[in-house]
Amino acid sequence: MSDSESQAGEIRQHYREYIRERTMRFGKFASVLALIFPTYYLIQDHYLLWYPVNTVPWRTLPVLIGVALLVLSMGPLARHRIARIQPAVYYLFLTSLMAMMCGVTVLYLRFQIFNAVVTGMLIVIIVIAFGSMGGFLYLFPVYALPFAGMIVYLLAFETPTKNHFIILSNPLTLLLLCSIFAEVQNRLRFREFRAMKLAEFSNLELAEKNRVIQHNNAQMQEQMNLARIIQHSIIPKSPPPMDELDIHAIYMPMMEIGGDLYDFIQFKEKNLLGVFIADVTGHGVPAALITSMLKTLSNMSGREKLAPADFLQYLNDRVIDMGTLELISAFYAIYDVETMTMRYARAGHCPPYLVRGNDAMELPGKGALLGVYRGQIFQERSIRLMSGDKMIFFTDGLIEAENRDGVQFAETMVTDLRQYGAIPIRELVNTLYDNLIDFVGEKKFEDDVCILGIEVK
Repeated sequence: MSDSESQAGEIRQHYREYIRERTMRFGKFASVLALIFPTYYLIQDHYLLWYPVNTVPWRTLPVLIGVALLVLSMGPLARHRIARIQPAVYYLFLTSLMAMMCGVTVLYLRFQIFNAVVTGMLIVIIVIAFGSMGGFLYLFPVYALPFAGMIVYLLAFETPTKNHFIILSNPLTLLLLCSIFAEVQNRLRFREFRAMKLAEFSNLELAEKNRVIQHNNAQMQEQMNLARIIQHSIIPKSPPPMDELDIHAIYMPMMEIGGDLYDFIQFKEKNLLGVFIADVTGHGVPAALITSMLKTLSNMSGREKLAPADFLQYLNDRVIDMGTLELISAFYAIYDVETMTMRYARAGHCPPYLVRGNDAMELPGKGALLGVYRGQIFQERSIRLMSGDKMIFFTDGLIEAENRDGVQFAETMVTDLRQYGAIPIRELVNTLYDNLIDFVGEKKFEDDVCILGIEVK
């Protein structure tokens, strides 16, 4: 069974329950009326009309069924399983009303009051129509069985005239019209009910989808938090203690986790310090996973760490082996505090700046991005530093940040390096970051921002 057929069946089942509940509500009201009007007409028949007929059985019939209906709808029986027959008793009550009028009509067939009794039958037919919650299949038997029984009795045991049948054609016409009206009303009611249920199902489906989305978002947030904790654990919490250098870094990912990485590599030779900075294309979890992979590969490397070009070649081949589709820019340098010499190699990364006095210059170097092709060669160069020199390493999120006019921060950064080059490295890095926020106009950037500064004492 398809989902639509299952849903249609469920709607029909709900509709039947809905009709049953409404019928039970009508039953209480109808049962009270059954105690009033048939009793009144019984008194009328015997104390006002004075016709020699016995209407007691017919007037009493709906009263008795009405009392049964009232008992089923009130008290402990209303909560008992037997109360489920209440709709059937209700329609039996409606049938008894019609039977009452048909029986009384037969009794008054030869009296002048016959026309008035038939008029009363018309009223009862209308009342039954308003009191019925079902369509043609429910209402027509209520009318047809008593009325057909009356006609059969008249033809078999009485001698009705043509005028009698002409008068009885009026209730016959009315009960047919009421049956058709009840069917139309029932179909309209069902359409309204189905539309309401479909809206409820849609709302339930939407609520369930929202619940699933919220659950998935919560799980994703947990995973993001875990990824953020893991990534923060691979970012150095503090620079290595070296008396000859002052080091300060700022890392601000665009999202909770980012694709930038910087690290310090220490050697057995206390005079050496490795500085590694990388930028993975893309953002979010995939980029963060690759930065974690780079950290692991860096820790696993051996003698390659002693030569910047060899180290980048080692990372390049390992990245290709892992089959990642992301490309990585990287810069790796080794500084010797004894000779004050820095050897470095570049893999498509932003060239760092050497700030000396009021001048700022890029460090030249060639090399493609990591992960392009196996066996690529990276150019290794060296530079001798002086006391007071500052090195500014960064990722492209710094220089490519744009202001509201679409101008990038690159030229402003170089100006700032020359203007503030004489201040301590911590203040210089913080000033660059503050000026970047002022330049962009907010703390939210379109890319990860990483700034690493080293000053030679």
